[in-house]
Amino acid sequence: MRNLLLTLAICLTIATDLFAITPFLQDRKSPLIQEKSNVHILQDRLRLIYKLYQDSVVFIRTDIVDQSERNNPAGVGSGFILSEDGYLCTNSHVVIGAQEVEVIVSGELFTADVIGIDTLTDLALLKIKLTEKQSRRFVPIYPGNSSEIQVGDFAFAIGNPYGLERSFTFGIVSSISRFELDQPGNNHIQTDAAIHPGNSGGPLINLDGEVIGMNRMIYTSSTGSGGIGFAIPLNDVLKVVDELKLYGKVRRGFLGVTIEENGTKVTGVIPDSPAAMAGIVEGDTILKVDSQSVKNYRDLIRILSPKPSGEKVVIEFQRENRILKRTIALTERP
Repeated sequence: MRNLLLTLAICLTIATDLFAITPFLQDRKSPLIQEKSNVHILQDRLRLIYKLYQDSVVFIRTDIVDQSERNNPAGVGSGFILSEDGYLCTNSHVVIGAQEVEVIVSGELFTADVIGIDTLTDLALLKIKLTEKQSRRFVPIYPGNSSEIQVGDFAFAIGNPYGLERSFTFGIVSSISRFELDQPGNNHIQTDAAIHPGNSGGPLINLDGEVIGMNRMIYTSSTGSGGIGFAIPLNDVLKVVDELKLYGKVRRGFLGVTIEENGTKVTGVIPDSPAAMAGIVEGDTILKVDSQSVKNYRDLIRILSPKPSGEKVVIEFQRENRILKRTIALTERP
């Protein structure tokens, strides 16, 4: 009996303490609640941007698995919708080699066909397949003009890092025109918005809710974000996906020379190529293409790649002490 009374007394004491504390906390209101600042306005904008892209950012899964990283399947990534009939884009490294591609849109599972892959820019175009029982109009992104972005602009990344769907991170544009990151010399936007494995292929978005790039990779000393993320400018993405849709590949201008890795001296000329037909020989030093300076092979690829077969370019090069110019019609890159 004494133990029962003691137990009841303890329970009553705990209950009394709870009823004493909870109403007190409920009545306490932060004095800052009524003070709406510009930061609150920005916060509201972030929420709107996130909601705006709930149906446009997709989660991509493939049958590719990296056995060395069980928690990070190689075939897990992100993408974004380009058209109401289900075209979408992602990074080529997300889907290359896959036998099956699954796309999750707003929680609904679809399969997708790979329309085209361009490994040089790490881009891929996909098309969602609808069954006879499925009828769906998809929600495309709002495209921005990536040539107008400036360092310091706000930037937001949405994707599926480590398979965690629709994760949202916030930062700024840290730098633009990063051409030195990979072999082909592709252009990149640098951002400190956190990007992790699985974000590949997702959109980088500006403060107006417009997509300005496709998140591609991170530079880090660990497996997480090191604060340096890189995205492909949207203008470049759209040029490539248009080519993939029309031709299944990207047609690129071809000159037909090899040059030094860290210089512009010609180390070889392919027989019967445009360069050979124009009289360029081994040992010449390429200076400019269409008045744009060439300092290394990345510059040469960057300038020539967007130009279609048949377009004429003016090549300025040095041979011994002479500066020469030739107008050359490009052919299609093999």
